[in-house]
Amino acid sequence: MTRTKRIISMLLCAVLLLVPFAPFVSAENGVKPGAGVEYFEDGSYLVFDILEEEAYTSATFLQKLLNLLKKIFAFLRPEPAQQTVSKTKYAEYNDANGKRLWSISLSADFTYNGKTSACTNARVTYKIYDSDWKNISSSCSKSAATATGTFSMRQYKLGVPLKLIEKTLTLTCDANGKVS
Repeated sequence: MTRTKRIISMLLCAVLLLVPFAPFVSAENGVKPGAGVEYFEDGSYLVFDILEEEAYTSATFLQKLLNLLKKIFAFLRPEPAQQTVSKTKYAEYNDANGKRLWSISLSADFTYNGKTSACTNARVTYKIYDSDWKNISSSCSKSAATATGTFSMRQYKLGVPLKLIEKTLTLTCDANGKVS
């Protein structure tokens, strides 16, 4: 088998592997299996997870295909090639009845080459779905191969401050591009 045929065969196999399974959501509180859940005394809960890319949007599919091609060419040449990966970790706060009240997220871009990795960009965002909640503070930082976002959200009733929730989200990339 010639080298070109071998590369084409690898590409076809890789494209077939890129077709993901539909995301599975459990019936209990609509929480995806594997997501972290933190429960509070009043029955409210915070769900947090790393967002997976959607495979059917053209930009994401092309990004995956481009990253796959980079990996194949990196395999064919001895020196490690610089690659990039972007991930978002989110936390969503729900009341005891499952009503979404607010969400926060940390997004980060990383470079890696099989030997080292680095965080090149980090940003935080939040969305408030219930007018009783306000963002008190949010910030992010990056250090080496880790991005960190900190948030403080406070509930108010008739202008009186009530519940305060402070949360820190982190994303870390290893030398092979695995983000946790």
